[in-house]
Amino acid sequence: MKVLVRNPDVAWRVEERNLLNVVEGMKKGTAPGDEPCVTLVKGGVLCQLNYIGSQIWEMADGTRGEAEIAVEIGKIFDAPENSIAKDVREFIADLTSESWALWAEK
Repeated sequence: MKVLVRNPDVAWRVEERNLLNVVEGMKKGTAPGDEPCVTLVKGGVLCQLNYIGSQIWEMADGTRGEAEIAVEIGKIFDAPENSIAKDVREFIADLTSESWALWAEK
């Protein structure tokens, strides 16, 4: 089974204040928006992930494949996996095409 893993050459940090703001806003019914919640750096290139991207990044720990990640994202947003699977697939394709994350065999 292919699982998603964070590239070990990527330095990253959680933008705690932004993440807390987004989570608090979501509790009040506000959409997560594009506020950066995780910052990635690799080879002098910076990438910032919004809340949804940050959740996918956190799940790229070598224990889940694409389908499992889509199910978990669906649970976070109370949406069926099939309605968000395409978006998750496209986001993971972006992460892997730029080598922020990698596929590994489990």
